[in-house]
Amino acid sequence: MIKVFQQFIYMSVRALPAAFKFGPIVRILYPVLILIASCSYNPPHQPAGETPAPTPTPLPHAVIAYLKDGELWATDADKGSTERLLAALPPGEVISDFVWSVDGSGLFFLHGLQINRVDFANTAIEPLGTLAISPDLLVDHIETTSDSDKIIISTLDANGNLRSFSFKLSDKSTSELSIDQIDSLAIPSPPIVRSFSDLSVCPDQYRVLFKEVVGVHEELFIAELESGARLKLTDIARLGGFEASAETDGARRILEAGWSPDGRFVVFNPAQSCSESGLCYGFVYVVDSLGGAPRQLTQEMSVGAALDWSPDGKRLVFEDGGQIFVAELLGDKNRLTNGSRPRWRPASLNQETRLRNIRER
Repeated sequence: MIKVFQQFIYMSVRALPAAFKFGPIVRILYPVLILIASCSYNPPHQPAGETPAPTPTPLPHAVIAYLKDGELWATDADKGSTERLLAALPPGEVISDFVWSVDGSGLFFLHGLQINRVDFANTAIEPLGTLAISPDLLVDHIETTSDSDKIIISTLDANGNLRSFSFKLSDKSTSELSIDQIDSLAIPSPPIVRSFSDLSVCPDQYRVLFKEVVGVHEELFIAELESGARLKLTDIARLGGFEASAETDGARRILEAGWSPDGRFVVFNPAQSCSESGLCYGFVYVVDSLGGAPRQLTQEMSVGAALDWSPDGKRLVFEDGGQIFVAELLGDKNRLTNGSRPRWRPASLNQETRLRNIRER
């Protein structure tokens, strides 16, 4: 009964300031009630003599990590001014590439042949080991795998040939991978369409993306797997921005194309300009997989599409001329900051589970 009375006093005191308008008696009693309440009652969520545990700050999921001036940074995609330095190296050393851990709690990054992990919450850096590979190999990129104890490091030799290695976190060992081993470790995702033999099955498992020659130009098509019905997705002849260097034989080509995570959109990169050595590049476009006019995302041509999809598949982050942009697929695009190689932080749902859910739909 006493505790109930004490709680009544405590709650009443909180409402008294609003009751001052009722007269001088309330104003006289107010200090007395404050003293009684402070001496006799502790709120239920804070027991007497105990310090309440601090509430951890939730980590935002709209986080994008990127490289800038050889350092690893992160920012909130919804608050572009909240840049945060995650990892920096001594003068003269740079971070060449990075990848998020599957659960988004940290990032693996490379400088030289040294592999490190930085904790996203407190930015503590843990050296993991050194890649045991030939110094003649050029590290191209790193990626996480379906095995949480391994990451894949892709390299290029002097002839431009791709060679891939796994780095085992538990014993810091390096092993070269065969194509079959790469396929078994890689996190499942629809393949990129680059050649005529490439068939990319949509995440919904009902359609397939491919390219064919129509007249003299390459075009993208989507076909339903059950019925075989086909949709011509592009009309390259109507697309602008092609230079004469890319049409020496009168034909227009598509460098690569790929699905969005939910299969609603296709991103593609046509060959719109070519160097004397034969290296071709172009703008990046996105088009609805049910058809429609393509939307140009980038203002600077590139070899391939340096972009990453948000975990919910509704936004794209991409690099354009040394700047990082986020595009709403049905809305505007916004500049976030300067930088390169932007990558979304994975959502709280384990990526393997999310991909399995997509496959089972």
